[in-house]
Amino acid sequence: MRKLILVLTAVFVLVLNAAAQNRTVSGKVTDDKGAPLEGVSVTSPNGKQGTQTDKDGTYSISLPTAVRSLNFTYVNFVSQSKSIGNNTVINISLRSSDSYLEEVVVVGYGTQSVKKLQAALLL
Repeated sequence: MRKLILVLTAVFVLVLNAAAQNRTVSGKVTDDKGAPLEGVSVTSPNGKQGTQTDKDGTYSISLPTAVRSLNFTYVNFVSQSKSIGNNTVINISLRSSDSYLEEVVVVGYGTQSVKKLQAALLL
């Protein structure tokens, strides 16, 4: 009876250990010209695991085996999701986003658009 309990305990520990395994995924994030991007957010789809790229654009993240993809987001770049599969190295190139800001002039008490300021100066 004592051996049976010992064997069942060992099997239980092994099953829990196998279910809780993590894997490490690493890679490099670059822009569309090949330059490394620093500060890119690399997250799992559920948002529980995440990291950022370093100055060389490289990252390393520990993920449960159930996670199947990674999300890459960065300011002024199009966010992308990449499937992991069985790979441990995921390199990705982010495409810049073409968005433009309206011209604004800062005045002492607020902000005004350039067109409104020019119209006021012509009067």
